[in-house]
Amino acid sequence: MAIGAEVVIGSGSSQGAQGRQDGSKLSALAANAERDVQKHTWRTRPDPFAKVWDEIEQRLRVDPGLQAKTLFEYLQERGPGRFGEGQLRTLQRRIKHRRALEGPPREFSSRKSTTQASCASRTSRIARRAERTSVRSHERGGGQPY
Repeated sequence: MAIGAEVVIGSGSSQGAQGRQDGSKLSALAANAERDVQKHTWRTRPDPFAKVWDEIEQRLRVDPGLQAKTLFEYLQERGPGRFGEGQLRTLQRRIKHRRALEGPPREFSSRKSTTQASCASRTSRIARRAERTSVRSHERGGGQPY
């Protein structure tokens, strides 16, 4: 037995947290931690783009395809030393989130139309193959074409 190991005395039939049967304190702590986990909803640092966000949104309205990297380079040129290279990813996340909520609607294709087109294409291939086969058969003197 290792030094500092805890001995758990019991029949083993009592169940620990969340149905675990090992009875260890570690599993009980893990179960409590899983239950008590809350989604992280607060900011740990102030938003570096808060003062220029209105301008960023305005530029995105004018040119919806504008890349975050392009905007970031523009902001760096406008205020040298204000934004560090490590903040590019933050801006990319913010723009991605904005586009998800407020961007132009996405175009979705109907799976049905794809299936119909595929079926029509397959039907025409079968018809062409049948036509070639019947012409070859007729050329060899193998009987009447279809």
